[in-house]
Amino acid sequence: MFEHCYCLVVDGGARLQGTADSAGYGSFRLEARTGQKQTIRLDFGRGVTNNEAEYRTLIAALKDLVDRIQRAGKNPSDYSLLVHTDSQLMVGQLTQGWQVKAANLRPLVDEAKSLVQAFGRCDLVKVPALKSFVCSATDCEPDPFTGFGLAFFRLYPFLVATPIPTFFPARFPPLAVR
Repeated sequence: MFEHCYCLVVDGGARLQGTADSAGYGSFRLEARTGQKQTIRLDFGRGVTNNEAEYRTLIAALKDLVDRIQRAGKNPSDYSLLVHTDSQLMVGQLTQGWQVKAANLRPLVDEAKSLVQAFGRCDLVKVPALKSFVCSATDCEPDPFTGFGLAFFRLYPFLVATPIPTFFPARFPPLAVR
């Protein structure tokens, strides 16, 4: 049985990293234990590194979930969360005490840690790159549909400027906090 109240799948990246035209992007999928799902696509603009995009995506996802919970008059500390990411660096720095060597990541790491600590329980799990997972009532399993929403853009970075198709909100209505 799925033991967490919510599951987040987060993925960020940067196209043309190391050039003046680099651009950061990300997406996250939020799924409730009830089966409700929503996928959000993010654009961070120019000058964002891959690791910054990973953290900014996680932070945006956590802020979104905290906001949903608080708007419902509840406290995030009453909820548990499972986060899937392909960033070993992020998992290591947030859960295993890895040193933060890059000065540009320090404020992002601190903000992410603060948001993670808002939940009663938050487990961050490293998943293989280019494989997305969702949480279902039975377990976490591969989902080709989610792969399109998240890892697809890493395979096809030229589509970064393309808005996410309009069928996403229709298929995945906003999650209600219970």
